[in-house]
Amino acid sequence: MMKKFIFKIAFLIILVILFMSLFLNKYGAYVDPFYDKFTTPKQNSMILGDSRSMQGLQPSIIDSCLVNDIYKLPTYNFSFTIEQIAYGPSYLEAIKRKLDTTYHNQLFIVTVSPWMLANRNPKLELESDSIFTNSPPHNMNYMTSKPNAEYLIKNFDFFKFDNIFTKNNKLHKNGWSEVHIDNCLKDNNTPKNIQLFLERKQSQIELFNGKATKWKPSKYRLNWLNKTILYLQKHGTVILVRMPIDKEILKIENDFWNEFDREMYIISGNLQINYFTFPTSTWSTFDGHHLDLYNSKIFTIKLSELIKENNPTHE
Repeated sequence: MMKKFIFKIAFLIILVILFMSLFLNKYGAYVDPFYDKFTTPKQNSMILGDSRSMQGLQPSIIDSCLVNDIYKLPTYNFSFTIEQIAYGPSYLEAIKRKLDTTYHNQLFIVTVSPWMLANRNPKLELESDSIFTNSPPHNMNYMTSKPNAEYLIKNFDFFKFDNIFTKNNKLHKNGWSEVHIDNCLKDNNTPKNIQLFLERKQSQIELFNGKATKWKPSKYRLNWLNKTILYLQKHGTVILVRMPIDKEILKIENDFWNEFDREMYIISGNLQINYFTFPTSTWSTFDGHHLDLYNSKIFTIKLSELIKENNPTHE
C-alpha cells in the first residue's frame, strides 16, 4: 500500500511539473519577471544592473547597432530589480554561472546607481549578501534548465497569473523586460493622464526618500563592483553606465551620495574603462525612474553609438 501511495504522489508531482512546464513555455514571459532568465543557454555579451537597465536597455537594438563590430553577440539582459540585486559576491557568482567563457571579445554594459552600491543595513557590523539568499538569481544553481523545476520550487511567489490577461509585462528571450503602462499612448508609453504619471512618480520619490534615510554609501559594494569589472575584463570590454532618471529622483540620489559620479570616474579611470552618465532633461520616463518604451529605444541607440565611438573595434 505504501509503495502504491508513494508511486501515486510521485506521478502526481510529475504531472504537475509537466503541466507547469507546458504552461510556462507558452505564458512564462508574461507571468513571471525572471523565470525565462533561467531557461536560456549560457550567454556571451551582457547587460547588468537593476530594473532601470532591465526595462531601459534593449539587447536587440544593441546587436543591430554593433553588428559589424568584433563583439561576441547576441547581447543578453541579465538585470534584475533593486530588491533582488546589488553588486556583491552573490551577483558575481550568478554572472559567472550564466556567462559563456569560451570567448574573450564580449561586451559588458554594467549599469550603476547609488542604490546598487549602498549598505542596506548600516547597523550590521559586517556587510554581506545574506538579504538576497532567498531570491533569484542568488538562490539558483541551475541557470539554463528548460523547464527549470528549481525555479518553480524556490520562486513560485514571483508568479502573477493575472498578467496572462493584461499582458502589460513581457520578459523577452534576450532578458529585456517590456513594460506597458495602463492609460499610456501606444507608441511612446507617454501617459494620456498626467495625473496618473504624477502619482506613479510620487510613489517612486517616496520609495527612494525612504531608502535615503535608511541606507548608506558602501565601500564594500564599491569593492565588489571593482571585482566584478575585473572578472568581466578577462572576457571582453566593460562599459560603466549611469542611466537617466527624473531630475527630482536624481536630486535624492545626489543628496544621498553627492560624490557618486566622482567615485565612478575614479573606478573607470583606474580600470581604464568608459563611464557614461546622462542628463535627465533629454529622456522621459513613465514613473520618474524607468524610461518609457519610446525613450528606452532611443537611449539604447544613443548608448550603442557612444560604445562605437569610444571603443573603435569595429571591422
